[in-house]
Amino acid sequence: IMDHQIKLKIGLVKCVLIGDSNAGKTSLCNKLLYDKFYKYTENTIGVTYFKKNIKTEENNYSLQLWDLSGNPRFRVISYMYLRDSNIVFVLFDLNNYKIDKINNLIKLIKDKSKNSKIILIGNKLDLVKDKKEDIKNIIDDNIEYLEISIKDNINIDKFNNILIKILDNLKKNDIKYYPKNKNKNKPKSTRCCFNCINR
Repeated sequence: IMDHQIKLKIGLVKCVLIGDSNAGKTSLCNKLLYDKFYKYTENTIGVTYFKKNIKTEENNYSLQLWDLSGNPRFRVISYMYLRDSNIVFVLFDLNNYKIDKINNLIKLIKDKSKNSKIILIGNKLDLVKDKKEDIKNIIDDNIEYLEISIKDNINIDKFNNILIKILDNLKKNDIKYYPKNKNKNKPKSTRCCFNCINR
């Protein structure tokens, strides 16, 4: 009965995107929401909020996507959003990264939100000429790793499959659920402390 009741509800999943500026965090959100790539996007100031509804064979989910600025000025504020996150996307540019910096980010995530599932994403695969293998040294059982090109749509299907698998494997106790038809006529609120985009 409990599983049946959960399937009638929508699971709220807190997702955080973290990484350097120009790593592709906002572009990944645009890909998820609109299936589009925009050549020019403004750097995130503080935090931008997106919402994406996903239906899998197991459940319905509402992804709360918190796109954190890569600017060091906002680091203290933005890292607060890691707390109680279900999934953290760590993005980096395959052509311009420091392995120690990525490793420190992963340690920070594990410290701030121990139960978060981490998806490590190397972006801009279309520009890679000499492939490095050092990333494999920091991957453990709690980290999914893949290399993509948001611009050229390389491995985006693979990313979507990994995301769905992780969603359906999240512990039910770690997700908040709400009835689909609750407050049906109440207008949606999209307010938060920074920028909000709903879909």
